[in-house]
Amino acid sequence: MGTDIYFYVEKRENGQWIFVKDIKLDYLNRRNYPFFAILANVRNPVYYEEGPHYYEPISSPKGIPEDASSEYLDILQSERFRIMIGLEAHDGRLLEDFFEIDLPKLLEHGNPENVRILFHFG
Repeated sequence: MGTDIYFYVEKRENGQWIFVKDIKLDYLNRRNYPFFAILANVRNPVYYEEGPHYYEPISSPKGIPEDASSEYLDILQSERFRIMIGLEAHDGRLLEDFFEIDLPKLLEHGNPENVRILFHFG
Protein backbone atom coordinates (compact mmCIF):
# COMPACT_ATOMS: atom_id res chain seq x y z
CA MET A 1 0.00 0.00 0.00
CA GLY A 2 1.38 3.38 -0.95
CA THR A 3 0.98 6.96 0.12
CA ASP A 4 -0.69 9.55 -2.07
CA ILE A 5 -0.73 13.34 -1.87
CA TYR A 6 -3.79 15.51 -2.43
CA PHE A 7 -3.48 19.20 -3.29
CA TYR A 8 -6.08 21.97 -3.05
CA VAL A 9 -5.79 25.72 -3.50
CA GLU A 10 -7.33 28.61 -1.58
CA LYS A 11 -7.05 32.35 -2.15
CA ARG A 12 -7.58 35.11 0.39
CA GLU A 13 -10.30 37.65 -0.37
CA ASN A 14 -11.26 40.33 2.15
CA GLY A 15 -9.34 38.50 4.87
CA GLN A 16 -11.12 35.17 4.31
CA TRP A 17 -9.77 32.05 2.59
CA ILE A 18 -11.88 31.00 -0.42
CA PHE A 19 -11.64 27.56 -2.06
CA VAL A 20 -10.45 27.73 -5.70
CA LYS A 21 -12.58 25.34 -7.71
CA ASP A 22 -11.08 25.83 -11.14
CA ILE A 23 -7.54 24.56 -10.65
CA LYS A 24 -6.19 21.05 -10.63
CA LEU A 25 -2.76 20.07 -9.42
CA ASP A 26 -3.14 16.48 -10.56
CA TYR A 27 0.29 16.50 -12.18
CA LEU A 28 1.68 16.73 -8.65
CA ASN A 29 -0.57 13.95 -7.33
CA ARG A 30 1.96 11.20 -7.90
CA ARG A 31 3.78 8.93 -5.49
CA ASN A 32 7.03 10.81 -5.32
CA TYR A 33 8.36 9.80 -1.91
CA PRO A 34 11.48 12.00 -1.99
CA PHE A 35 9.17 14.98 -2.67
CA PHE A 36 6.87 13.93 0.21
CA ALA A 37 9.87 13.60 2.54
CA ILE A 38 11.23 17.04 1.61
CA LEU A 39 7.84 18.74 1.64
CA ALA A 40 6.50 17.46 4.96
CA ASN A 41 8.74 14.70 6.37
CA VAL A 42 6.28 12.03 5.17
CA ARG A 43 7.66 8.60 4.12
CA ASN A 44 11.07 9.67 5.36
CA PRO A 45 13.49 7.94 5.09
CA VAL A 46 12.94 6.79 1.53
CA TYR A 47 14.06 3.23 0.90
CA TYR A 48 16.11 2.37 -2.16
CA GLU A 49 17.82 -0.87 -3.21
CA GLU A 50 21.07 0.39 -1.70
CA GLY A 51 19.31 1.25 1.57
CA PRO A 52 17.42 4.06 3.26
CA HIS A 53 18.06 7.70 2.48
CA TYR A 54 16.91 10.48 4.81
CA TYR A 55 15.88 13.79 3.23
CA GLU A 56 15.96 17.08 5.12
CA PRO A 57 12.33 18.27 5.26
CA ILE A 58 11.28 21.88 4.72
CA SER A 59 9.21 21.56 7.90
CA SER A 60 6.96 19.18 9.76
CA PRO A 61 3.22 19.28 8.99
CA LYS A 62 1.41 22.11 10.74
CA GLY A 63 -2.08 20.60 10.75
CA ILE A 64 -5.31 21.77 9.16
CA PRO A 65 -5.36 25.58 9.11
CA GLU A 66 -7.86 26.97 11.61
CA ASP A 67 -9.16 29.33 8.94
CA ALA A 68 -9.50 26.71 6.18
CA SER A 69 -12.45 27.19 3.84
CA SER A 70 -15.62 25.23 4.52
CA GLU A 71 -15.26 23.54 1.11
CA TYR A 72 -11.86 22.12 2.06
CA LEU A 73 -13.19 20.93 5.41
CA ASP A 74 -16.12 19.27 3.60
CA ILE A 75 -13.68 17.41 1.36
CA LEU A 76 -11.88 16.07 4.41
CA GLN A 77 -15.20 14.87 5.83
CA SER A 78 -16.36 13.29 2.57
CA GLU A 79 -16.87 9.57 2.25
CA ARG A 80 -13.83 9.36 -0.04
CA PHE A 81 -11.49 10.33 2.77
CA ARG A 82 -13.36 8.78 5.69
CA ILE A 83 -12.84 5.32 4.23
CA MET A 84 -9.08 5.80 4.06
CA ILE A 85 -7.06 4.18 6.81
CA GLY A 86 -5.85 7.57 7.94
CA LEU A 87 -4.57 10.87 6.72
CA GLU A 88 -0.92 10.96 7.68
CA ALA A 89 -0.39 14.71 7.63
CA HIS A 90 -2.13 17.97 6.80
CA ASP A 91 -0.60 21.26 5.90
CA GLY A 92 -1.43 24.63 4.44
CA ARG A 93 1.38 26.82 3.21
CA LEU A 94 1.51 30.13 1.47
CA LEU A 95 2.51 30.07 -2.17
CA GLU A 96 5.65 31.99 -1.18
CA ASP A 97 6.93 28.71 0.27
CA PHE A 98 6.57 27.01 -3.12
CA PHE A 99 8.37 29.46 -5.40
CA GLU A 100 11.08 26.90 -6.06
CA ILE A 101 8.42 24.64 -7.59
CA ASP A 102 7.12 25.82 -10.96
CA LEU A 103 3.40 26.50 -10.36
CA PRO A 104 2.73 29.57 -12.53
CA LYS A 105 -1.00 28.86 -12.91
CA LEU A 106 -1.49 29.57 -9.21
CA LEU A 107 -0.37 33.17 -9.70
CA GLU A 108 -3.51 33.77 -11.78
CA HIS A 109 -5.44 33.68 -8.48
CA GLY A 110 -3.59 36.55 -6.83
CA ASN A 111 -0.38 37.65 -5.18
CA PRO A 112 1.64 34.86 -3.55
CA GLU A 113 0.82 36.08 -0.03
CA ASN A 114 -2.90 35.60 -0.84
CA VAL A 115 -2.75 32.13 -2.39
CA ARG A 116 -2.05 28.95 -0.44
CA ILE A 117 -1.79 25.29 -1.21
CA LEU A 118 -3.49 22.86 1.14
CA PHE A 119 -2.32 19.30 1.02
CA HIS A 120 -2.59 16.04 2.88
CA PHE A 121 -1.31 12.55 2.48
CA GLY A 122 -3.25 9.34 2.63
